[in-house]
Amino acid sequence: MSLLRNTAPAPTQRRHMARVATALGSAVTAGITALTVACADGPTAPTARPSSSTATTRTTPTTPSGTAVRALLWTKPVSQATSSHVIGPAGGSVSIPDGIRVIVPKGAVTTNVTFTVTRLPGIAVAYDFQPHGTKFAVPVQVEQPTLGTNLRGLDPAAAIEGGYFADDAALNQSTGSAVVTEFRPTFVTPDKAWVKFTVDHFSGYLVSSGRSQ
Repeated sequence: MSLLRNTAPAPTQRRHMARVATALGSAVTAGITALTVACADGPTAPTARPSSSTATTRTTPTTPSGTAVRALLWTKPVSQATSSHVIGPAGGSVSIPDGIRVIVPKGAVTTNVTFTVTRLPGIAVAYDFQPHGTKFAVPVQVEQPTLGTNLRGLDPAAAIEGGYFADDAALNQSTGSAVVTEFRPTFVTPDKAWVKFTVDHFSGYLVSSGRSQ
């Protein structure tokens, strides 16, 4: 009789070991899968977060480049005043009572146009003329009375000029200063009662009492 023992597992034992190996393999596979998913769900590189408030793009009038001036000033701040009149090819005028007068000569426009003159509130002698962008075949005359302004108190050498300003950002009613992009030939009557100049298009105009630069 051989002294060596048969160490091979019995059929029942082999089937049991196979089931154990299969179960162990499945457990290992599940563990690896869970670990992979956990890694995938883990923290990643920080991403930019949207701001809590949405930025709004605003259009702000930009002060145009030009010449800084000191405006002719009212002796007392004025309120806004507006006057309108329909003027056609035959010509006409529109004025603010006891104030500025705009004379439209014959042939300046080819159709009827509603001219509107608005005195801007504040201390600067400044106006808005409409319709904006209107161009004239013949220059329009602007006549500004000096009553109620500081003209007579200025240095006699002060340069009085009519000037065009592009928009509200170019006019500072708190300081009486402005940025002018176009000057107009200006006439002061000998008695200093009127300042007169012509314009060939409409927008904002003022009377300046000197250039700052």
